[in-house]
This record gives sequence, C-alpha cells and structure tokens, in this order.
Amino acid sequence: MRNYDPKEVSVIAGGHSVAGFAEGEFVRVEPNADEFSDVAGSQGDVSRARTADRRATVTIILQQTSPSNDVLSGFVELDRLSPNGGGVFSILIRDRQGTTVFQAEEAWIQRRPDLTFSNEVQNREWVIRVAESFYFAGGN
Repeated sequence: MRNYDPKEVSVIAGGHSVAGFAEGEFVRVEPNADEFSDVAGSQGDVSRARTADRRATVTIILQQTSPSNDVLSGFVELDRLSPNGGGVFSILIRDRQGTTVFQAEEAWIQRRPDLTFSNEVQNREWVIRVAESFYFAGGN
C-alpha cells in the first residue's frame, strides 16, 4: 500500500517555506516544451531532435489568508523597483514522502493573482516562470 500526504509536499521560494495552500489543487508545474520534437520523412522515416528549452510555469494556489502572499508580493515589488532583477528567486518543490522534485535557480513572478473578495475565504493563484528547471516526476 502506498500513501500520499499533501502535508509532505513542500514549496520553498527564495528561502521562504510557502504555507497556507488552497484546498484541492495547490501546486501545478507545466513544462514549456516537449522533450523532443520529431518529423516524418516522405517514406515514413522519423527523426527527432532533443529540445533544449527547460523553462516551465509553476502555479501556486494559496488561500487569501496565507502569509506567503506577502512574500510573493515582495518578490514582485523587488522586481519592479530594482533595475537588475532583484525579484528573481530560487524555487524547490518536493514530495518528502516520495521521489518527486522540481527545482530552478531562477524564478520570477510572471503574473500576480486576481483579487476577489467574498463572504468566504478566496484563493490567490500566483503564476511563476522559471528559466532552467530540473524535475523528476516520481512516485511515493
């Protein structure tokens, strides 16, 4: 029997341990490109080329009450105010019960979350881009 515990998934952004995740899906990693491109010749022979693009998009979904919203907003402000990309940070996502890991040394906030207010706690979706990522989609 195998077990999964969402409490064992950690996200470290710029040295900050992200907390206050939303219910349901709370982290999404999407690679920018396929691992290989391929083409078929006129007689059906196939050739492929390795893709060098290691960019990815990470979406972190937090509750509006999460203190990590302040940290991520701080990265945005550093980037806006600094002429040299002061809001660039490292990111590490890891399932501590398994072997899945995602890591990038250069990440930045691509898009701030939409702000919604209600009579219930709302979510904040942070869209983060990374330049060169490594990840291993393992099991647990």
